[in-house]
Amino acid sequence: MGHRRVSGDQVHLDGAAALSDTHAGLNESTAAEPSVELTPEQVVEAVLAACRVSAGEAAAVLWAFGSGRLRRSAGAPEHLIRHLGNELFRPLLEATETSCAPMERLDDAARQIVTVRAARGDRVPFLFALARSDAGDQPGCWLVSGLERA
Repeated sequence: MGHRRVSGDQVHLDGAAALSDTHAGLNESTAAEPSVELTPEQVVEAVLAACRVSAGEAAAVLWAFGSGRLRRSAGAPEHLIRHLGNELFRPLLEATETSCAPMERLDDAARQIVTVRAARGDRVPFLFALARSDAGDQPGCWLVSGLERA
């Protein structure tokens, strides 16, 4: 299991850590589906943990935590696999280190910059946008509404 390092206001997740130590009671199976008990930070960590496994796992978790907007944009879970494997998002899958800036929240919206160290050593920032669902089959759950290179 990897370690969580904190330096300044940045949180670093190294290696193949499933989830951070601050959420020790949260296991991978719990994190693989939305719950009103999960914080935005835990949702991002669940996606990052899945990225360390494979593109297929990352796509499945991102689809499970995807808002209606993200799902409509992607079209199907299989399309997420292709998106995650392209040049823009591949660094998420090949990350050797991940640094998470503090989560910014405003009411039912949140966003976080996550910087990964790619396999070649370059640092690549991503913006995770989240929204608390107020409808559908996941009311009150934090869902990923967007993921882009920052």
